[in-house]
Amino acid sequence: MDLQPSTSTMHDYLLQNIKISRDTTDVLQIVGSHHNIMNVRHVMQALRCLFDLEKTGKCHMPKKQIVKNPDFIKLCKRLKSQVRAISLNDAIEALKIVSYIGVPGNSTIVQVLLQLVRQGVNDLSLQHIVFLEFIMKNFERSPLVDALRIALPLVFDAQLSLKIDRENVTSLATLLQYACEKPVSDNSINIIVSSLQNLASDIDVRTAANIVFAVSDFKKQSQSFQALLSHCWQVLAENMNECTYIEMEKLLDCMVKKHKWKEVQFYHEEYADACARYVITRDCGFEEGTYVLKKLTRLGHVNIGLIDYLGEKIVNNPKLVQECKSVIYFSLVSGIATADYKPESWDCIKDALLTNNVLCSKVRMLT
Repeated sequence: MDLQPSTSTMHDYLLQNIKISRDTTDVLQIVGSHHNIMNVRHVMQALRCLFDLEKTGKCHMPKKQIVKNPDFIKLCKRLKSQVRAISLNDAIEALKIVSYIGVPGNSTIVQVLLQLVRQGVNDLSLQHIVFLEFIMKNFERSPLVDALRIALPLVFDAQLSLKIDRENVTSLATLLQYACEKPVSDNSINIIVSSLQNLASDIDVRTAANIVFAVSDFKKQSQSFQALLSHCWQVLAENMNECTYIEMEKLLDCMVKKHKWKEVQFYHEEYADACARYVITRDCGFEEGTYVLKKLTRLGHVNIGLIDYLGEKIVNNPKLVQECKSVIYFSLVSGIATADYKPESWDCIKDALLTNNVLCSKVRMLT
């Protein structure tokens, strides 16, 4: 009676051993010992384990060391040898993992995987298209990469109306970001915008911010965003406490940038006032408050409360303005002048402004 384990049983043991590996070294040792009998399932499981270990901080081997490891090279060669058995989904997942680990975009394995993607380009989901564009951002140009960069937006346009999930607000925001960055048709953009408007009540702060960032990257002027933008700004204004200072300021930067380009639909009074309230209620500080004042001034927006807040800071510590950088000084003066308003204790504030170190040094140079 033959008690030797069958090939399928051996393969099951190998798959299980890869799955239970707790360190990158374990995975690579298994690959080194068994790469000649590994099939697509084994190769993909080994890649997934390496990815998960790296992502969870359980990898004790730097990425550069993994890429150069002889057993990882064997894994890539085995993946290449199994190319005819690799599904489109597996090809995209493998591309994600080897790119994350740091395999160069011009390497043989990446080029092989990209070739598989090109062959199945018409079967890609919208999410796959967005993800592939993200992966290829740092790839060096090559005929294959260039071809995919041309093809992906075309496939996106052709497939959007058939494959779009009109009930998933997070996915729709991601698709809008892609559509605003890439050369897709106005019709595709309108489909996404219309779907988002139908789900307006589901748009939370994160999604609203992502939509604003996406539209701010759109190079052409378009009125189709106006209602959606207005709603997103309102969501952000009413839930500013969920944003960090950096997020709040970055969103305000988007408003200023588009306002500079005469896109008036980007201006939102309630959001501008909410930024000022954010600085005051969280006591963000003199410099941070002045940066926000500078942006509001560029919008032609006046918030007396913010000027009073900064004035009080100066009264309590005149050195804040006496020793500040010139950009802060001129932002403050410009904001006060635009408002045509003198805060309380104006004489004290004026004295501090007139004794600013930068201003005094320039006066001395002229005398």
